[in-house]
Amino acid sequence: MISRAVTALNEISARPVPDNVTREITGWFAECRRIAVAPALLLRCPDAHTAARVLAAGGKNVQPVSETIVELVDAGARARLIKKLRGLGIFVDEARGTAGRRR
Repeated sequence: MISRAVTALNEISARPVPDNVTREITGWFAECRRIAVAPALLLRCPDAHTAARVLAAGGKNVQPVSETIVELVDAGARARLIKKLRGLGIFVDEARGTAGRRR
């Protein structure tokens, strides 16, 4: 990609692109990255202890995001995880989207 940019500049310029400009372009391109954007199912836990229990129950289907947030990386495991958590006394409140104590 870098060589294509320099080649394009050389084609439209009356003079060859100076070395310092080529270095700058190379530096700019070296900082370019691609990232992936994807929806995620996050489990917001009320505390770190609960998050640790969710991580233990979820195994390879979950991963930590922060001290209290866990990501379900395998959406197909959602129902199984919720059932397993329920058996451990951890109840999922999907309507509110926030973790809290039941009243």
